[in-house]
Amino acid sequence: MRYRILPALALVVVLPACLLARDYSYDLFTVEEVNKLRMATPVKCARLHEQVVARYVKAVQHAVQLRNYERTARLGDQLSQVMDYVLRDIRECFDNPKNRNNKQLRQVEIQFRKDAVLLEGIQRDLPLIHRESLDPPVRKLVYIRRQLFRFINNLDEETVIE
Repeated sequence: MRYRILPALALVVVLPACLLARDYSYDLFTVEEVNKLRMATPVKCARLHEQVVARYVKAVQHAVQLRNYERTARLGDQLSQVMDYVLRDIRECFDNPKNRNNKQLRQVEIQFRKDAVLLEGIQRDLPLIHRESLDPPVRKLVYIRRQLFRFINNLDEETVIE
């Protein structure tokens, strides 16, 4: 029996466009996380990102406890890159207005709030020279949490004073 090899373009046509747009770095995510993220719905992606962010925050906390400031800076950079992926995937959730009442998104927002508070506390524990290494991830995490809060509570049209 003869087998025919399909050209690569045929594979591209078969896969949905949303799966092709999702590329994740194996330096930031584990292989298992990448596979789950590629096949997950936007809401499930948010749940997976919640776990990844929590893992990074714990790693940063552990590095600070050991006073390993180089590792803290490296983890801060990696967390900042992860937050870029999180923001991209969270914006996909905003496309569907039915996600406003989704309990999982509310839980993600609550967990991001906890992680942001923890990360700000960790940042305060750092010596002054090393504090700036955690500025970008803290700002991005707070921004994403606020965007989620605004989306869930339907505050898109109003101005929020925080």
